Amino acid sequence: MTEETNLSPVSQHSARCRDLLAELARRTVEMGDCLLWTGFARYGRYPQWFVDGQARNARRVVWERTYGAIRINLQIGVQCGCPLCVAPEHLVARSKSAAMRGHPVSLVTRARIATALREIPDEVAREIKASEGPSIAMDHKHGLTRGYSARIRRGERWRDYGDPFCWLWER
Repeated sequence: MTEETNLSPVSQHSARCRDLLAELARRTVEMGDCLLWTGFARYGRYPQWFVDGQARNARRVVWERTYGAIRINLQIGVQCGCPLCVAPEHLVARSKSAAMRGHPVSLVTRARIATALREIPDEVAREIKASEGPSIAMDHKHGLTRGYSARIRRGERWRDYGDPFCWLWER
């Protein structure tokens, strides 16, 4: 038996936290109150910690080892606003909508939303369904988002209700 198994659950938790802090000290640099991640960061903003050969979000790893399990619908962010901070005191669990609150929506995202909500004329949808060319070409020709023509062809986005027998050959 190891020493850790003889310890109480509270002592085991304290030992794990000490091990985590020791590991964090080797992978971070202290700047003010923040612990800045010095390892790999996806897109330069999301610290990654390789655990058992798999890249995981370093903030999630720190949260799980410090505070316990995370509900599936929550994201781990920082209160300090520093993109590489992994200090346990700065971490906060929040929903995606709470994390995005106050962030402006980019023009590209606004254009995609407007295109998706736009009604497609029946003639255009019939032309897309009847065409033999690639879907990407039809998307470009009609100013649709990439893959929208493929969804029309599969019957996910538009159905021809003018034909009373259309449901017979659809999935």
